[in-house]
Amino acid sequence: MRATWITSVAAGVVFGSVMHFTERLGEEARVAIFIPIFFAVFIVGVIGVAQIRDIRAERKRRGLGIFDIMVDPDDFSCIYLPRFGRMLVWFISTVVTAVSFRAF
Repeated sequence: MRATWITSVAAGVVFGSVMHFTERLGEEARVAIFIPIFFAVFIVGVIGVAQIRDIRAERKRRGLGIFDIMVDPDDFSCIYLPRFGRMLVWFISTVVTAVSFRAF
């Protein structure tokens, strides 16, 4: 659990750094760089590959398809709440990094 929080912070630093260093580029170039880095950093650094595997295994165990909703009461505390926390850490880390680069 602690490792996923650390990777969320690292992912936020990476994304904040990319935001800062691509400010001088044109809008099209910035978007072309942002989108792949955003998804890679978010999926690997924030959501976590291990949790994606766990969710797929749980869906298979319950017999759910890819678009079916997992609504067991335990799902919120086991899956969604930790993910929301890591997203918050990632967001704060990204903002702090971007603001720090601007200040210096």
